[in-house]
Amino acid sequence: MSVIRCNDYLTDSDIHECTMKRRLLSEAASLGPSVTAMVESIWVNAVLAGVAEAIHLLHTADAYPAERLDAACARALYHGRVEYRAVQTMLLSELDRLPLQPYVDIEGNLPTASCRWSL
Repeated sequence: MSVIRCNDYLTDSDIHECTMKRRLLSEAASLGPSVTAMVESIWVNAVLAGVAEAIHLLHTADAYPAERLDAACARALYHGRVEYRAVQTMLLSELDRLPLQPYVDIEGNLPTASCRWSL
C-alpha cells in the first residue's frame, strides 16, 4: 500500500481528498487485501472519469465561444450541477444566454404560481 502524505502546501480540498482516501484505504485494509485493491481501483476509476469529463468540457471550447462556455459553467455551478452533460445541455439549449437569477432554474423555467420558491 502506498503512503499518502498531506502537508501544508495542499489546499483544503486536497487535504480533505487525501484524508478521505487514507480513511477508506485503512478501513479496506482491515477487511482484506482484495477489498483494499477494489477500493483503490474504484478510487482510480473515479479520478479518471473526472479527468475525462474535464477534457470533454475543455474541448467544448472548440465549438462555443469562451464567454458562452463560461456562462454555462457559471449556471451549472450555481445550480450544483458539476457535470459536463449539464453544461453541454445548457449550451445546446442556449440557456447560457439567460440571465443567471435565483428564480430561473437550470432549464430556464421561471417559477409558476404553484412554485414553492419565494422571491
